[in-house]
Amino acid sequence: MSQPSQAEAAPPVAPGRRRKLIAVGIAFLLVLVALAAVAVYYLTRPAGFSGTIKVGFTISLTGTFNVEGTNSLRGIQAAANWINSHGGVSVGGKLYNISLDSPRSL
Repeated sequence: MSQPSQAEAAPPVAPGRRRKLIAVGIAFLLVLVALAAVAVYYLTRPAGFSGTIKVGFTISLTGTFNVEGTNSLRGIQAAANWINSHGGVSVGGKLYNISLDSPRSL
């Protein structure tokens, strides 16, 4: 038995077959990208809604504008109390109360 002195080369790929392989590879990559996008969408969804709309605002309660800030805070609190006493805010047919964040700076 004789052994070949050189490694046998793979036969050349026909041009039509090569295009099909490239197309299949691109389709496979597109499917992988689509699956990754769906996974990211479902894994980064926000947690369930608590039923209260939290309102934040920036006002100055000290310094030069402390009077205006205090009056603004009272007005915001009065508006939130009035809205809540009249049923809250309707979103998609459901009523939600308003909650104010603490007026203290972090």
